[in-house]
Amino acid sequence: MPGDGAMSMFALLRHGSRPISVPTDWPPDQPLPGAVNVSLFDGHGELVKLDRLWQLDWHKDYQPPAKRPGLP
Repeated sequence: MPGDGAMSMFALLRHGSRPISVPTDWPPDQPLPGAVNVSLFDGHGELVKLDRLWQLDWHKDYQPPAKRPGLP
């Protein structure tokens, strides 16, 4: 739910050529494929695997879950 401090949506697999078609649905209990470049407040950027997005410090009150939502 937006505004509750949780990450509710994100996009993935947009650019580049791939040997197989881009999936339109992904099983929530499987590791997410790929990574994104993230710019952080201290000025550095880093490549972050999609499964690790929940572990970043999104704001001062954010409490990361023990594991990505959807994993068993």
